[in-house]
Amino acid sequence: MTTSFCPLPGIPYTGTIQGNRFSHSTLLLQAAVEGMGIAVVPRHYVTTELSNGSLFMPFGPPVRSGEAIWMVSSESKSQDRHSFILREWLRQRQTTKDTAEDKRPS
Repeated sequence: MTTSFCPLPGIPYTGTIQGNRFSHSTLLLQAAVEGMGIAVVPRHYVTTELSNGSLFMPFGPPVRSGEAIWMVSSESKSQDRHSFILREWLRQRQTTKDTAEDKRPS
């Protein structure tokens, strides 16, 4: 979890993140479903759980994090045709998204 999700508007978070850490989002989500705590994840990870009521959004609607998403691969796969197609598709989606956001009224 990143500390960018912790502060209240205008109040910086200076504490430490404590508690369990999970190596895979599936484990994190299962822990949240079982009542072990809160999971901060992209909404599309939990559409089923939100629909069936096993999870809910206790703090209201989703917020933009401003965090980057990184595509990573092994060096041997970096020049793979399928990796190239995916990388270019992601770049195009981000460019389209950035352009749409720039056109939004303030």
